[in-house]
Amino acid sequence: MTALIFDMDGVLVETIELHFAAWRQIAVQVGKSLGPDALEDLRGLRRDDCLRRIFAPDELSLHDLATYSAVKDDLYLTALHEMNPESLITPGTSAFLEHARQNGCRLGVASSSVNTFTVLEHTRLLDYFDVVADGRTVVRSKPHPDVFLWVAGALGVPAHKTIIFEDAQAGIAAAEAIGAFVVGIGNGEAARKAAWYAPDLVDIDLQLLIEQVQNRDTALPIMSQSKSANGTQYQNQRR
Repeated sequence: MTALIFDMDGVLVETIELHFAAWRQIAVQVGKSLGPDALEDLRGLRRDDCLRRIFAPDELSLHDLATYSAVKDDLYLTALHEMNPESLITPGTSAFLEHARQNGCRLGVASSSVNTFTVLEHTRLLDYFDVVADGRTVVRSKPHPDVFLWVAGALGVPAHKTIIFEDAQAGIAAAEAIGAFVVGIGNGEAARKAAWYAPDLVDIDLQLLIEQVQNRDTALPIMSQSKSANGTQYQNQRR
């Protein structure tokens, strides 16, 4: 049985800019500035971990943590519900998920977002998945691997035999820590360094991906897929 586990923001849905916009607004309110690099460091992290990166330790009380988390949620969810649900889904996602289910794959979501179910329901993606974990499911968030271990267990598959789709450094580190085969999604530097890479799910050959995972413990090279302007490219990466 093949188990595919997906991060949500930046992989299944194009919501990263909505998160960034909300964090920018909070930063402006407290007289701080968040540049592109600072925002990129927040990718894949839980709200409390994001706030700890925006504020210095002596600037953030438990009350502040709760207050800013609630404000960020309100800003993000307001922007989310103003968007057409279909426009939020990343290219090729619905077709890829449908194809995976038709081929007998078990599908899970492992997200750091507390709004995971809200987003999946809003975009009508929820029914594709057998198991969903959100930002409240486990105590330790990415880069700890706990959420992936939880989802793998719920799917009934050993964690090291799962295929995990991630866009953020924290998530990729967590997936690699359990020996999973990692597919980097998006245009970030971290995603490009994963065992397999594609900007989105459009041109991923599921059967080829599964075959590479099955062969990864042999001496055969692992093929990393990337999409260029001229089509799809495969690059050897020995593990």
